[in-house]
Amino acid sequence: MATPAPAAASSGALVHAAPFPSFTPRIRGPAATLPAAAQGLVPVVAPEPFARVPGGRQSQVQPIEGALLVWEPQHAGRITPEGIAWLPATIPPTSSATYSIHLLGGRWPDRVGALLSSDSEGGDLQYFLLAGGAPFVFSGSSLAAFIGLAQVGETTLLAHYDSARGGLQISTIAGPALLRRPTPAEQLGCTREGRGVYEQPIQTSAVSSRFFGSTRGGTVFLIGNLCSTSAPAAEVWDKEGKSRLVDLTPWVQLKVPDSPYSPRLFPGKNDEMWLLQDHGAPFVHYLDGIFSAIPLPAPTIRGAFVSAEGLLHAHDAQTLYRHEKGSWQPIARFNWVTFASLAAFEGGTLWGGVDGEVVSFRESPSLAFSEGCRTPFVHTSDILYHGDHEFMNYEAVGESLFGFEGASSLKLLRFHELGLDRLGFAVSSRAQGEAIVEHIKKQRPDSEPRLLCFAPQKATEVPFHLRKKSDHSPAVSVHPTDAK
Repeated sequence: MATPAPAAASSGALVHAAPFPSFTPRIRGPAATLPAAAQGLVPVVAPEPFARVPGGRQSQVQPIEGALLVWEPQHAGRITPEGIAWLPATIPPTSSATYSIHLLGGRWPDRVGALLSSDSEGGDLQYFLLAGGAPFVFSGSSLAAFIGLAQVGETTLLAHYDSARGGLQISTIAGPALLRRPTPAEQLGCTREGRGVYEQPIQTSAVSSRFFGSTRGGTVFLIGNLCSTSAPAAEVWDKEGKSRLVDLTPWVQLKVPDSPYSPRLFPGKNDEMWLLQDHGAPFVHYLDGIFSAIPLPAPTIRGAFVSAEGLLHAHDAQTLYRHEKGSWQPIARFNWVTFASLAAFEGGTLWGGVDGEVVSFRESPSLAFSEGCRTPFVHTSDILYHGDHEFMNYEAVGESLFGFEGASSLKLLRFHELGLDRLGFAVSSRAQGEAIVEHIKKQRPDSEPRLLCFAPQKATEVPFHLRKKSDHSPAVSVHPTDAK
């Protein structure tokens, strides 16, 4: 292993970047690389099964440098035109615990690694190289100890918290050793007082990290809060290892991530990167040393990825958008709200992982109701509560239909589409469907019922109770008969 390079000196000065200008995204026509559609229209896409994941367990599709990978708790493989080429390495069980994959990283083919966690109480975390070699073990019984991965040439770096070693650590876990040492907190006069909600276990670095990653060009980022304040900042190392501190206040709103263990930093081509924030904050864009902000294409973004062509994509679970030439454009819509893991790769194909399958999305007819439809159907909602609280899904439907004439004759159907269990009614006509949709919207303004042309392939009739919201008087029960 090569001798680590000496740490680059940091001036300790905070670079203040100019505020970004106001920007209104322009929504243009569809891109040509996904299914083509008539000019000005956005195509509807639906999943087409490609390959089944062993055991039918939930699968995640994740692009890394050089390959599109799929993983489930115990295995990882590469998606190829012929199918999934499962990597020979399996997650190693121990005598006392079983490890599961939570994230893949590195570079294809010799730097592919998996973040593993143990199912045993007090178990450790490991970064396991699927190409072989001893796993890197770091302390911490929860995934909160993991911050992120960076790839600099042949070297893979991992940022993590290790209380036994003094807090924040950036370790070389594969390839030649590199030293990326964070600026010490004492160098900027940081104190342990009043550190706020984003404190790390031990305040040893000037930037208490929330995110860690790198561009393809080798620039490394540590993004978090500065000293004892809530002010967002970044420490940025160029590919030679020289660091600088950057004030990110104009762009970053550091909130607790909705899903802190999924990818948040997305490298593009060369020296480009995007940071996905939560709670409606814009994307943070880095390009050749300059930070800026990109407004979101929709109020809530559920996922993002960068295609092999280096273009940023984002979706709100209903529409997929692409950012190109300074603007967002919708390029595909889904018939159903989807929380599938999505990733576009070579040739413009949209790939995803859902219901234990790898799927490719293809252009499909819209399910929106149109004249001549023989199977009108009202999709009322999706199953959001499970287990002991499952009754709440049906209770919400009953409240939304309270007072609707003929509601007691309706049959509530539960069915599964695109990764979620859903609820709805087969109706007799367009007029009845539109009346139900209008009534539900009045009763529950935050709901989004839809009139579709749809017939569930497999459905189970479930009971619901007609009751005024917040009314504890006896409810009118509608019990199921045999669903056809």
